[in-house]
Amino acid sequence: MFKAAQSYLKLSKLLLAWETRSFQAGGGSPERQQIAQLLEQAGNQVEQTLGLLAKAETLQKATPGTTPSSPTGNPAPTPEPTPQPSGENMPQDGRYTLSGEQLSVALRVDLNGSGIISGDIFQGSSEDPVFLASFRSNPGATLTQDTNPVGIVLEGPKGLRGAGSLSCDTSTDTQTTFTCSLSSIVNGPWSPGQSFSWSGSLQGPEMRQLGIELETEAGLDNFPSWDHNGETKTVDSCLKEAGFAIRYVGQRDSIPSHPRGEWDEAQLHGLMHQFAQERLDRPTWNLHLLLLQQARMRGLLGIMFDSGQRDVNHLPRQGVAVFQRPIQTRPDWQRKIIQTTVHELGHALNLAHRFERIVGRADSNSFMNYDWKYRGGGQANEFWNNFNFTFDKDELDFLRHGPWHHIVPGGAPFHTVPYWENTAGGYVPYIPEEDTSDLSLSLQPPASGNRFQFGQPVYLTVSLKNESQQNIPVHKFMLSPKSGFLQVQVQRQDGAIMTADHGHDEGHDYHPIVHRCYDIAADQPVNLAPGSSLSDNLNLTFGSAGFTFAEPGTYTVKTTFLWRLGAREFRTINSAPITIHVEAPSPVEEAELSDFFRWDVGFYFALGGSDVLSEAEQTLLEIVDRRKHRLGGALDPLSTCVLRSRAINLGRDFVSYSNGNYQIRNAQEELAREEMAQITEAGEFVFDYATTESNQAYYERLSGDMDVSLLDE
Repeated sequence: MFKAAQSYLKLSKLLLAWETRSFQAGGGSPERQQIAQLLEQAGNQVEQTLGLLAKAETLQKATPGTTPSSPTGNPAPTPEPTPQPSGENMPQDGRYTLSGEQLSVALRVDLNGSGIISGDIFQGSSEDPVFLASFRSNPGATLTQDTNPVGIVLEGPKGLRGAGSLSCDTSTDTQTTFTCSLSSIVNGPWSPGQSFSWSGSLQGPEMRQLGIELETEAGLDNFPSWDHNGETKTVDSCLKEAGFAIRYVGQRDSIPSHPRGEWDEAQLHGLMHQFAQERLDRPTWNLHLLLLQQARMRGLLGIMFDSGQRDVNHLPRQGVAVFQRPIQTRPDWQRKIIQTTVHELGHALNLAHRFERIVGRADSNSFMNYDWKYRGGGQANEFWNNFNFTFDKDELDFLRHGPWHHIVPGGAPFHTVPYWENTAGGYVPYIPEEDTSDLSLSLQPPASGNRFQFGQPVYLTVSLKNESQQNIPVHKFMLSPKSGFLQVQVQRQDGAIMTADHGHDEGHDYHPIVHRCYDIAADQPVNLAPGSSLSDNLNLTFGSAGFTFAEPGTYTVKTTFLWRLGAREFRTINSAPITIHVEAPSPVEEAELSDFFRWDVGFYFALGGSDVLSEAEQTLLEIVDRRKHRLGGALDPLSTCVLRSRAINLGRDFVSYSNGNYQIRNAQEELAREEMAQITEAGEFVFDYATTESNQAYYERLSGDMDVSLLDE
């Protein structure tokens, strides 16, 4: 019944959207505009009904007597029915620290905010606790101060699922005691029927505590403030309203200005690695924030990235950088810096962009939307008129009460937790998508073909061609998966989808190690004429899941370019898939690469070399020497790629910090030119068209007096 109703309503949405566009495009008469508004309202009502149907379907699946499947394939525990009242009221809203039964619990009572009670369960010492599971009140339940006990559901690593109840036994101003009783548990360390008693005290009114280690480039001021309807808004106040108690950790350092005034991603990676004083080798509520003047990429306002060589522990989302100079040209620069900083910190807490296809909320006024993407674009003034310095409800619920391992920096990989689906508010995004013939997308392998040596970095050319009869403005940064507009999926021939968490879920794509946020007002678009193309190189060697092509075999690569025409209308441009063959290594090659597939080596290729990845560079240069000796001095494809990354790094100035002192290593153009000279001829067959063109332009700049720090990875 639900599926049939949903299909009918989705079809109604498509028809209403088509009629709305027809009336909006038909002229400016008041009658036509009134009809368009009525149609848009009807579409919104259909969307709300879809959400209610999804919520009803979820509740029906969760009723006693059913056993829906969990993500692990095991029967998911049935949520506990709402227990009978016990007479004791729940304590006041806030963050509690509880302990007992050799466990510690971070409890959150949020009855007057999100209407949710949640908590995280740990085992071990307070200095090095081991996370076991998170729990929250039953989704959709209405809680009040006298709702006691509360039905709860549990979730944890390795497919842990459970259900039970949480009751407040005693509550005073200084002490609170709770009992947790389990009715069912799957893949957990406990048994059905088991109970725990925890006691502790209120720690503060916020739901969670977040540490920020802040480093600022010389010449930049502290965070600005902005008056909003008589209230002073700051980064700290916005995070506090979202439920975080902010504390600044480590010693704040002043970073010397970059010699060329512009930072690239290898430098940012190095700064985080060298300046981090808090532990980044485990998931923890600490984030590293860099406030810098300007990035090398025009229009880039902020990025989220991983941290140093400690990434061998597979810990994502631990640091962000914000660039103030392109923002300070705006009349409302204080407001924009606050929004951008909170936006980037939101990414580090695993929040996605609201305008993304899978989220479907380009009409959102959340921190996580772009003003220039609001309602399809061209509505920036309306975005700021409605901007209220907050997140959307599903985002707030996730930030305050999401499972610990989904949100904590260093926890779940970015973009792998669909918190926007099936929320208590009932919103389920459904965005009509249509192919377009105005643009075409294609992938091209190197000139030598689609066969790659085992371990050889994989570079492709991605091209967007204007197939229409009119000019189309396109920003080049949109052709990078780092910007979020180009999606890349890699699939092994055996059917395994290479995803960010090494899983087999076809809903996840390849994700780079860096995610960029741009402002098109600070970047000049390319005016794509009819029949012309815009191309860029696509480095798929290493992503947030590790080496993309770490095993011999046949892979299929395809891309999708997202082109939004309105707040509720997408155009998708899909490339034809291409095949990549990774050859099996000989015994000699396998021995040479025994120490190759390390995360610091992967970062070296992804960043175009780095001074802080000296161990990785040494490993790679030893491989190059062994191969040149074995091949009589010739360069093979893998060695050619190593020298290219090294030449990129040699051609940049690099700011380092060690033993309490700053060091600026000036660009070594002559050494970089010598490296590039070795690969210019061989690289024509190793690299794709776009990378070959970039290599040649870089070599020419190295041979002259032009800026040599412009080559991307």
